[in-house]
Amino acid sequence: MYKSNIEEDIEHIVNANPFIRMTAALALGRTVDASAVPALIRALNDEIPSVVIGASFALGEIKDLAAVAPLIDTLKAKNSTVRAGAACALGKLGHVSAVPALIETLHDTNHSVRSVVVTAIGQIRDARGVPALIEALDDDYGFIRSRSASALGAIGDRSAVFPLIEALEDDDYNVRECAATALGEIGAASAVPALFQALKDDNWLV
Repeated sequence: MYKSNIEEDIEHIVNANPFIRMTAALALGRTVDASAVPALIRALNDEIPSVVIGASFALGEIKDLAAVAPLIDTLKAKNSTVRAGAACALGKLGHVSAVPALIETLHDTNHSVRSVVVTAIGQIRDARGVPALIEALDDDYGFIRSRSASALGAIGDRSAVFPLIEALEDDDYNVRECAATALGEIGAASAVPALFQALKDDNWLV
């Protein structure tokens, strides 16, 4: 098993071998040592996507707020997996300054990126993300709609109650399940009749 030595791994971040750079980045994330943050931020500009993803993961684990702005910039990367990795890290960092950029990234053409973004907004729990998450309840992809419902439940803003009630009628049972759970988390009495009706859902999970 790979064991991290912080000083060595910081040196390995600029190794000629991209696999070593990626492995070093991941190892630094496991150390949760803030001294690695500057090197990891520099690694966000690496030409190899796997290295950038490794650096994003590590920065999300270390949770140093100095990484927020560089990760926001990484949301604009050409590679969709890199964008998703940056969004995931921003969700873990949990700083409200990332919310506007994440909202903008909800228009990403890649559905996998959008799914990570809605989760990240829910992790940050900033009410500014609520309108965008409500809009995402109409996304073409069911797993994005379900994650959006969960994120709205995590934020707990009551403006989401009626859209979540509507989501109880979604064709995808995962969306209906997440909408019901979210309504319970928000705790609005106005949702009770719809939840009683949802007790009759054909799917037992709902």
